[in-house]
Amino acid sequence: VGLGREERWRPYVDSISCLIGIGPETALLAAAEFDDFGRFRSGRRVKNWIGMAPTEHSSGEKGAHGGITKGGPSCLRKCIIEGLSSMSTRRTPSKPLRKGQEPAPDALRVARKGNRRLFERYNNLVNSGKGANKAKVATAAEEACWIWRVGLEVQASLS
Repeated sequence: VGLGREERWRPYVDSISCLIGIGPETALLAAAEFDDFGRFRSGRRVKNWIGMAPTEHSSGEKGAHGGITKGGPSCLRKCIIEGLSSMSTRRTPSKPLRKGQEPAPDALRVARKGNRRLFERYNNLVNSGKGANKAKVATAAEEACWIWRVGLEVQASLS
């Protein structure tokens, strides 16, 4: 990923790729798609933007959730979801750093916290009877929020 090594993108690529299932290519795509991480005020808005919020069907007092909305940047959404394909075989939430990878210290702390949370979330969903694909998509929706949080940390470190 030559572009990911450029001064503009490297801090984001090195930090975001600390998350489970996110390689340098997906990290670069995320940094480019988000551009300004500060434009979102909450994780819920990130989920809505990326198209991973569940659809809602309601009539009177009855309500039900459906599949994800699939709006926003489809390539990024698909990369995040597919990146979590190995979640079912993962035994630990840790992810070692690549040679030469230099994440921002606060971003690394947030990414490690996110990895623990994503690992627990996926396993809890599967253990409660959810199918592997539903668990993967639900975990990916939360991972989009962690990408945003890591990106905010990087952005703050560069200011």
